[in-house]
Amino acid sequence: MEILLSLINIELMQSYTIFDFKIIEWFIIVNIFIFGLVFGSFGSVLIWRTRGEINKEVLKGILYGRSECPHCKKKLSWYNLIPLFSWLLSGAKCGNCKSKISSFYPVLEIVSGFAFVISYFMVLNSGFELFSNNFFLYMIYYLVINWLLVLLLFYDILFFRVNTYFWLFLVLWTIFWQFFGYVGNFYRSFFGGIIFFVFFMFIYIFGKYYVRFRFGIKDAEGIGGGDVMIAYFVGLFIHFMMYDLSYTNLFYYVFIYTIISSVLGILFFVVSSIINKGEQGSSLPFLPAMIAGFWVLFFAGDYLFKILFV
Repeated sequence: MEILLSLINIELMQSYTIFDFKIIEWFIIVNIFIFGLVFGSFGSVLIWRTRGEINKEVLKGILYGRSECPHCKKKLSWYNLIPLFSWLLSGAKCGNCKSKISSFYPVLEIVSGFAFVISYFMVLNSGFELFSNNFFLYMIYYLVINWLLVLLLFYDILFFRVNTYFWLFLVLWTIFWQFFGYVGNFYRSFFGGIIFFVFFMFIYIFGKYYVRFRFGIKDAEGIGGGDVMIAYFVGLFIHFMMYDLSYTNLFYYVFIYTIISSVLGILFFVVSSIINKGEQGSSLPFLPAMIAGFWVLFFAGDYLFKILFV
């Protein structure tokens, strides 16, 4: 079967000119983005309906429940649920009560669309060409991971905490595929997760006691426990990004990832302060910076490693 797929792939590649291939690639990218919009729309349902304990009623609502206006509770028709376009065509208002619909929904859909496109380039960056044997396998793997990261990102922005259901599914998904040998290397993944978890747990404990003794605030944290959970996932995934797969270099990549996330966290803080006109408050979600840092590390980690340590 693999030989047959390889022969088909060779025939396809030989039959297309570079121009034809670019048109096909752009067609695929646009459709991936649209696919991401749809999953972003469904993701908004999951975010709002998994805030508390998940029971039979919650699951029933997720699987069979109809979306409704958050203000007047009117059930929405299919034409009200077209990702992005329904929000634009309605003027960001409910067709029944005319209440304003939050921009949270289209922003989540757009970010989800871009996350799906990022998944496509992650597969290419992993060395798999379009139509190659393992392309679609890795595509599915990356799509689910990036979609869950987007949901975790928006959930943290809204509620200042990690959705444990999303995180658990993310970790199990990452481990399952590697444990059964579909992608990656399970043993390197296991060791990477431990290294990242221990390192960020140290930062968490140090930050908590520093804030307590420096500012006299007992219950404050430097970074949140949820940030440590995300760091564990990045550790599970890190060997996909490494220039040299030696275990020693894991410590270098922990350092690089920490720097990237910290710089992005500062940028997010500055932008948020400008948007809120200086009324930022005492806390800011750091998890978005860690997730953005994960994507930066995936594409630029090797380059930064060579500059800093080679």
